[in-house]
Amino acid sequence: MHPLSLLFFMHSFTYLFIFILLAFFQNAFSQNGQSDTLYEESGKMHITITPLYPGKEATLLKDIGNTFKIPQNAIKDNIHGTLLIEFTVDTFGFASNTKIIKSLREDIDQAAIEMIKKLKRFAPATMDNKKVPFTIKLPLKI
Repeated sequence: MHPLSLLFFMHSFTYLFIFILLAFFQNAFSQNGQSDTLYEESGKMHITITPLYPGKEATLLKDIGNTFKIPQNAIKDNIHGTLLIEFTVDTFGFASNTKIIKSLREDIDQAAIEMIKKLKRFAPATMDNKKVPFTIKLPLKI
């Protein structure tokens, strides 16, 4: 394959991946910073607000697209599928306790974990005006 063709293919693959990523995550973070009301059986009401990423969804998706790098071997091996990663936004707004729920391959899993480490600090979730940890499951379609 001609080197320029390979370069064009790699750039096209990156843009396609980002497009798929944006479409896929539109629903995953549609409640970014939204409030919800929960009721206990006793009737007690709790107001919860989900974590909010600086710049909201658009910035989060941009940061994911800029920091998640598919390893070259995975591109070469034509690996496709959906990886599911879970992390907790702690009471200080940092992503922590990252773990892979559904793996694709070790090198891709590690790239996803590194991407989570590079995310900016969230505004933490709250319940009844108190900061609380909040777990997020994030699907990454490759």
